[in-house]
Amino acid sequence: MSIPKILTFSKEAKFPVPERVQENVKAMNFSKSIGNNNLGASLSLVSKKTSGLISGAVIIPNPKYIAKATLNKIRKINPFRNKQATSQIKNSTYIDMGVFEGLLGKAITWYSKDYPKGYYDTKNLDAQLDSVFNPLVADGTDEINLSFAQISNIAAILNPDLTKSYSGTDKILEILRYNPSGDNLAINKPIVQDGKKLPQDIIQYISSYANSKGIKVDLSFGGAIATNTDYVIGDPTTAANNLVALMDKYNMETVDFDIEDVSGLMANGDAKVLSFLKTLHSALAAKNKKVLLTVLGSAANGPRGPLKAIFNEFDSCADGVRLMLYSNAQFYIDANNTDWGFKTWVEIIKDPSKISIGFYDKIAYETPQSSDPDYSAEKYSDFPTNPTRAQAAAWIYKKVSKDSGLTISQLGAPFTWTDDPLTISTNQFFQDFDKDLNQ
Repeated sequence: MSIPKILTFSKEAKFPVPERVQENVKAMNFSKSIGNNNLGASLSLVSKKTSGLISGAVIIPNPKYIAKATLNKIRKINPFRNKQATSQIKNSTYIDMGVFEGLLGKAITWYSKDYPKGYYDTKNLDAQLDSVFNPLVADGTDEINLSFAQISNIAAILNPDLTKSYSGTDKILEILRYNPSGDNLAINKPIVQDGKKLPQDIIQYISSYANSKGIKVDLSFGGAIATNTDYVIGDPTTAANNLVALMDKYNMETVDFDIEDVSGLMANGDAKVLSFLKTLHSALAAKNKKVLLTVLGSAANGPRGPLKAIFNEFDSCADGVRLMLYSNAQFYIDANNTDWGFKTWVEIIKDPSKISIGFYDKIAYETPQSSDPDYSAEKYSDFPTNPTRAQAAAWIYKKVSKDSGLTISQLGAPFTWTDDPLTISTNQFFQDFDKDLNQ
């Protein structure tokens, strides 16, 4: 039965509202005017302590009619986005330090009387960092992973030898190297603010500056170019303790191991790998910090294959797993595939909130018929017409969760990868992904 629009009068209206709206109103303690010309009415909402009620002074045709119309409207505006949208569905992004090097190079003043081998003026450095961090904040990203360090270099990253040249597979260590006796090209220059040298290295400064923007900075080990030598653990207890100290030094809350060469890691032997991860996980848990594993989506190449020892004791080794369900040519993302399907991973990990799905901005998610090895018209029957890449990626993410019998709020936060973080400010994929995911 329709609600009549007649009987005009002015009064205070009280009406029940959904719990999530009620909680957001009370939390914000806001006062906001909403006008609606079609209704010929205005409404001023004010937070009240009365459970289940919002009080509003209104001039309206009928309180019940305006209540219904206004609730439909306020559900759509930003302050009333549900908790899933405002807190759960966030993105984390990998920042390849090999590319980040170019950004840092632009921020260096290469010569001055006091610093003949160059230095960072914080004004120039902040401007370069803003070119990456500001767009990330705008698109909903609240975490970045500086990549990639190598396990074999944990001790060296903690206390770098300033006179040594390090392997290009470890960009974190390469950037940290600063040779005051003769390397004009070293990236780790002194950081100067208002003429005063700051007691920070460049990674510490990046981390603290990102934190000031509300972005958490974490560290990632491994990657596609890591070699067997890079995976050498050494003494597992010493390596774990050094990594804990390293994370404390750089104010990092999470360490991620991107295990793309599973044979390289497991060449240490199951016992040593388990000892390293268990010692690390236990020590970080005591500090409310986390360990994540990033792996290829194939269960046969991971938890049901070479990484079986780790996943058999997963809860003692890690807090979550990130699935790289993509490659250079195809996205391997599905609910039902017996090897790389999401349901298979839920069976292994048990808790879907510990599983995150990754997206790569170079994958043609908008043309699944050429990208999905299991493509069928039926599978994509409600695929959006002419979507952007970000819209398609968000649709696929929602579909995988739905086909797995889950909501996206039950999954771990998605993550993204780009080959060039310096283009994030103009990369529409990053600008749109969060928005499309939360619609």
